[in-house]
Amino acid sequence: MGGYEVLEFLGAKGTVEEVVLTDSGCVEVCDLFVAIATYPSTGLGYELGIAEFNQKQVIAVAKKGERVSRLVQGLAVRNPKLAFVWYESLSEIIPLVKKALA
Repeated sequence: MGGYEVLEFLGAKGTVEEVVLTDSGCVEVCDLFVAIATYPSTGLGYELGIAEFNQKQVIAVAKKGERVSRLVQGLAVRNPKLAFVWYESLSEIIPLVKKALA
């Protein structure tokens, strides 16, 4: 596996314009979008839409027992480049990412 770069999303930090341009820009240029879906977020849903529109590979993950919409859980139903996985420990995510980037 080659090197990788983690892009910085601003999220709740910065002005409205900075957040929109930075976060959507990161999704548009990434090779793999790892979405932590444990915490409900309209912004994350928007980013997932940008990722699908731009034909990005996506792994959405959420901690087992948390509430996640069925729409996010079913990402792969329409698009095989999208996946949703439950995890118990964040360390489980690293092998998923490595496999997706291989």
